[in-house]
Amino acid sequence: MVNYSWRRPKPTRLFAAWSAHGRFRDHRARGAYYIMTDISGFGYPDDVSFAKYLVEKIGVAVVPGSSFYNEPGDGAKQVRFTFCKTEKTLSAAAERLLKLRRG
Repeated sequence: MVNYSWRRPKPTRLFAAWSAHGRFRDHRARGAYYIMTDISGFGYPDDVSFAKYLVEKIGVAVVPGSSFYNEPGDGAKQVRFTFCKTEKTLSAAAERLLKLRRG
């Protein structure tokens, strides 16, 4: 198992910045390369429509949370950000996420 904890400080700081400008609440898994977030504060009907908005309008890709559950509705208000990316990519994503708006 690869331990990505050495990469966690930078994404955690970036996520804090995103949270300050938006309405993300995170569910961090220890030692993982991702952050699951609660997107209910953005007003989108589900994770898939929010993920589509992020890709098409903001330029940031996420994984819809519903794809991780046996019952897709259990993850319908979550998306997953991964941070096994370069510092440059993470910084660009942070800048783009500042453009978020409510659905």
